[in-house]
Amino acid sequence: VDASKEISINGYNYDLQSYVVYSLNDSGAGSLRSILASANASSTTDTISFSVSGTISRSSTLSISDDVTIDGGDKITITGNDNVQIFNVDDNSSSAINVTIENIALTHGHAGGGGWCSSGSSNGGAIYNDGETVTLSKVDLTYNSAYSQVVSIYSIGGSLIINSASTLTHNTAPGGGGAIFVETGTLNIDGASLSSNSSDYSGGAIYDEHSTVTVNHASFSSNTSHTY
Repeated sequence: VDASKEISINGYNYDLQSYVVYSLNDSGAGSLRSILASANASSTTDTISFSVSGTISRSSTLSISDDVTIDGGDKITITGNDNVQIFNVDDNSSSAINVTIENIALTHGHAGGGGWCSSGSSNGGAIYNDGETVTLSKVDLTYNSAYSQVVSIYSIGGSLIINSASTLTHNTAPGGGGAIFVETGTLNIDGASLSSNSSDYSGGAIYDEHSTVTVNHASFSSNTSHTY
């Protein structure tokens, strides 16, 4: 289901495309995968909402390559079943797209590729962000895992913004950054909670490598690392 409209902001007109997911299936008509493919192909700024509630199980990673807002409406959980990464955000260009994910739970994602360091297939069990602007609002990220550095969110370049009562808990990483690894970009956290995350190397909650990190009104508890 989709609909389009035009709005005016400060004298400029913007086309908005709205899509509604009406199936919890991994693929096929009305599924998030199908709707997201349409949104990626659209030249407009897109919004995806859900008319169903429940859990969507992933069999492979969902790619985001265009401006979009995904609003789970506090009724959707997406699981990678400890087998696949949930979202890969990359438009394969030098310009940054704007992606907002809100009111949703991302759990048991696993980036299981055989690579290391900044490989998109082996980092970020829930979200891998490559140079884009990603905003998370009221997102629960739990029990995500990865082959390489970071378990829940890996962001290289670009900007990662986490706010509005988002929670990152019980995520574990074999490398640095149990919950978040940010490299050569910016990280802004405001109003989030990070607890019970762990890393086998360093940064039980957050690992920062040559990035700008700003944290306000956030809580940290019981995050551990085995090295430092």
